[in-house]
Amino acid sequence: MKKFWRSSSRYRIILIFALLGLAFLLVPIQRYVTIDRPQHHAASFCIFAIGCLLQTAFSWRHLSKWGRASYLSTSSYFLALALTLFFNPWLDTTVSIQPSGDEPFMDRHVLVAFSVLFIFVQVVLWSKWVREEIAIAELQETKEGT
Repeated sequence: MKKFWRSSSRYRIILIFALLGLAFLLVPIQRYVTIDRPQHHAASFCIFAIGCLLQTAFSWRHLSKWGRASYLSTSSYFLALALTLFFNPWLDTTVSIQPSGDEPFMDRHVLVAFSVLFIFVQVVLWSKWVREEIAIAELQETKEGT
């Protein structure tokens, strides 16, 4: 257990806030507060985004530039997603009042396009960080082997 605790120091806060966000998602808060389903999901995403941001702040000295960029991009993506869902509950197609015209239809496509673009940027950043970590591990293995 001690080994896991030490090895998880770079993502421990993210795990804790991911579990908090999941717990918040599982609580039927609509029974106590007037809130739509997308807004409920937005609050859960926001909790996870705050966890990523806090992990970046606390691990700043121990992370490489790609690690920082990965954590910050993940935090900003989930925060942007949370804000979009919170302030646009009409994105859920099952709500009783839908905005009129073609604007919501076009807005959904624009949001999906930005989301896909943002996810692509995240994949690039995370893959750069993974490559950097692999290179560092290989360098340490060669130093230990000689």
